[in-house]
Parts: sequence; structure tokens; C-alpha cells
Amino acid sequence: MKTVKTDHVEIPALGFGTYQLEPADARRMVAAPLATVSIRLDLPPASPPPPGEEQEEPVFISIQDDTSIYVVDEETTLENLIPALNAALAVPNPREERVFVRANAEVTYERFMEVMNTLQANAYYKVGLLNEDIE
Repeated sequence: MKTVKTDHVEIPALGFGTYQLEPADARRMVAAPLATVSIRLDLPPASPPPPGEEQEEPVFISIQDDTSIYVVDEETTLENLIPALNAALAVPNPREERVFVRANAEVTYERFMEVMNTLQANAYYKVGLLNEDIE
């Protein structure tokens, strides 16, 4: 790291130019390193699809407050969630597709996590969570 020396005071040169400080000012300064955290985000492409290209409808798993589970518009059970999801996706490798989960506000955390754990145990890792405004 480059430093700038001014009247017996050395301070880091952060690329913003030269710092001119009096020694009294330097005693009042506090330097703290900034933490940088790297998080991998899987964002959609920034450009829109070409004109005329048909967009596929996403597949939603909905959890209702009565603990019922729906894949798209078909009711299913937790035990039949994966076969119902595979049928709704209807692609050769369904585990590579993004799936969205939404839950009613009254759904218990336990029920929500049962669905999420079932997806993860069956190698569905591309899961999006939907939050809808409650009025």
C-alpha cells in the first residue's frame, strides 16, 4: 500500500489524490479496513429475449394456510411433490429448471421448511422464493 508522508504523519494513499494533514489532525483520524464479502448471485440476463421468442411460464409451488400444497394449479401432497413437479416441468432434466415457492402468510415455518427440505433432498437447488405484499 502506498503511503503519503506529511510532517511526520504517514497516511494511506487510496487513489484519491494526495493528503495534506497537520500532525494534530492525524491524531484524530481513525482508519478501518473495509470488509469485502463475495456472494454469488444467479441473476437473470440483463438483456431481454429476442423478439418473437416465447417465454415459458414459471412453475410455482404454493403452500396454503391449510397446509395444502399446489404445483401450478394441481393439489398434491408432500410425498407426491417431486413426481408432480417433474410432470409440471415436463423437461428431460427437471432439476436444472428454476422453481418458485410461495406461501400464504399463515403457513408455519415448519411446513415451509418441509417443502424446502424435500426439494433440496431431491436435488432441486434452483429455488426462488416469492414474497407478496399482504394487505
